[in-house]
Amino acid sequence: EDYRGFLSTGVIVEGVYDDHDYGQNDAGKYLKNRDGSQQAYLDFLGVDRDSLRRRRRGLYSSHNFGNSTNLVKVILLDTRYHRDSHFIPSIGSLKIPFSALIAAFSRWLYTTLGF
Repeated sequence: EDYRGFLSTGVIVEGVYDDHDYGQNDAGKYLKNRDGSQQAYLDFLGVDRDSLRRRRRGLYSSHNFGNSTNLVKVILLDTRYHRDSHFIPSIGSLKIPFSALIAAFSRWLYTTLGF
């Protein structure tokens, strides 16, 4: 109830889930009920039921804050929804192509960035 009161002040809360919000440590595209995790997170954020964000596969979005002379665009990337499983424990040291950017997400990102 305190959180709902906080939201009622007009503050804007946005974000993207981390692995534990998503449902499982280091989970990716093979998580059961990933769509349910996405909808629950959008519910938490208070996103309208008819929002485009509820029809996307993944939580990626962009948000403009400010006015025409002082505008900030915040781009949120969902690196969980389409991510393949890890190959080997120390993946950070391997040179593996980033495959999480599916076609719809790639088009959205390029358009959002103005390319």
